[in-house]
Amino acid sequence: MPFAAVFGVLTAVEMGYLAWLLVDPDAGFATVPVWPVAVLAGLAVVCLVGAVLVVLGRWRGWLPLAVGSALSLLVVLAIAVLFGSLGAGDETWWAVVMAVGPIGALVLACRAPVRAWTTVGR
Repeated sequence: MPFAAVFGVLTAVEMGYLAWLLVDPDAGFATVPVWPVAVLAGLAVVCLVGAVLVVLGRWRGWLPLAVGSALSLLVVLAIAVLFGSLGAGDETWWAVVMAVGPIGALVLACRAPVRAWTTVGR
């Protein structure tokens, strides 16, 4: 159970890092709309809430972790495809490496022991 929460926290940190990159003036983005930063921060919060619910064994605590990590995986894979289509080889591989957190959280959150840990009658 704690491994799913660890990967959930890792995914939240990755989403927070991506949001920080959009806001950081040294990253090279002149003007960034607010909605991408809000989406990334929201995904980070959902993953953190899911990780806390899994650790506490709350009812259906695995569900927010699974949904947050699945959406985070889609974001990271979209970034990898974007970098790949732009021909940025090193950045593409870093985006692929960043997919480890969401994949680990998604796989572990959907496993039977984690789901059994977060049931009503445990």
